[in-house]
Amino acid sequence: MHFKKIIFFIFLLLISFIFGLFFFFIQKEWIIFELPFLNKRENLLKQSISNSIVKKKIKFYYFKDDKLLSEESDFVLLNDESENLKYLINNWLSFLHSEHIISKKNLAESVCACDVNQTIYISFNKSPLEKDWSILKKWNFIESLLKTIKDFVSSFKFVIFLIKHQQIKDDHLDFSQSWPIEGFKNRGEFQ
Repeated sequence: MHFKKIIFFIFLLLISFIFGLFFFFIQKEWIIFELPFLNKRENLLKQSISNSIVKKKIKFYYFKDDKLLSEESDFVLLNDESENLKYLINNWLSFLHSEHIISKKNLAESVCACDVNQTIYISFNKSPLEKDWSILKKWNFIESLLKTIKDFVSSFKFVIFLIKHQQIKDDHLDFSQSWPIEGFKNRGEFQ
């Protein structure tokens, strides 16, 4: 009887060792199983991910030689509207830098799109306006950014510009209030 218990224990130990070794090989991907029902689920997941990716044509607006120009570009939409706006603004800033319209690199550190008061809050890492710019050049910079945003997302009415989540201080333009997303030039107030 004692001998049967030892044989059973050794058999159980051997089976456990084989199963452990088998699962170890699966974990290290030395053994790979392709199960048909798992493949369908993975394919459905891949399809839903690829279907959720939307590519859109956007226009970057900018002033050059006192003329409003635009450049069309492809844009991949994400699920988060604030992230889309941040990505759009950073691409717009990179475009302006590559075209030598702005001399220093700048980034939108954070963008918050608030549906309640229809306002977009944009916080830059430093002032996007250069100190030696004229009032008109600063104004055109803001107007072209507003037009780029408005073409991209039209459901918002106001934009608040910040630097490191603080109000922008500028000698020429007032950033203490929100800016209408349609800008001032398009409203006929300033021509």
